[in-house]
Amino acid sequence: MKSFLSFFLCLGALILNSACSILINQQLFSSQNAAQNVDEAAKIPVTWGSLNLTGRLIYVVADFKGGSSKGGLRVALRSLDLVSGTVATIFETDVGGWIRSVAVAPDLMNLIISYSPATDSPLGSKEGLYSMPLDGSQPPQLLFTPPSDQDQYSQPDWSPDGKTIYFTHIKHQSSATTH
Repeated sequence: MKSFLSFFLCLGALILNSACSILINQQLFSSQNAAQNVDEAAKIPVTWGSLNLTGRLIYVVADFKGGSSKGGLRVALRSLDLVSGTVATIFETDVGGWIRSVAVAPDLMNLIISYSPATDSPLGSKEGLYSMPLDGSQPPQLLFTPPSDQDQYSQPDWSPDGKTIYFTHIKHQSSATTH
């Protein structure tokens, strides 16, 4: 019962904190990771075809992979080709990792993600900003780490010229009082 409740709490958090970017009228290229992992590539019906959209939708999704002491939840960055309906995985966290939000660079070559690695990694549970190529050819690279466990960086966005990154800095403080 407890794990069932935890699963639905995680699912609710994902729905409330999901993010996506749409690239309209842009030339498409395939993700190298998706080409290597046939299991991760899928094709869905293009029910939006009458809208004549081109480009890709970049989005975050959580998948329950099952059977782990951490609950089996993995979070992935995916790309949906709006013309063909092909879905490809750009990056997937280890079990216990989390991606809160993503922003596509104006040059359409890079991403900034608000990412918290799995708790057993050196930066586990610290939500920082990471960069990575949009094609998924390299893993996320840390831009900077929050100063403490009570700080997190999220909701990245690029300036139109791609020279500045904007983000939200949240500092959690305990409301408990000591006597």
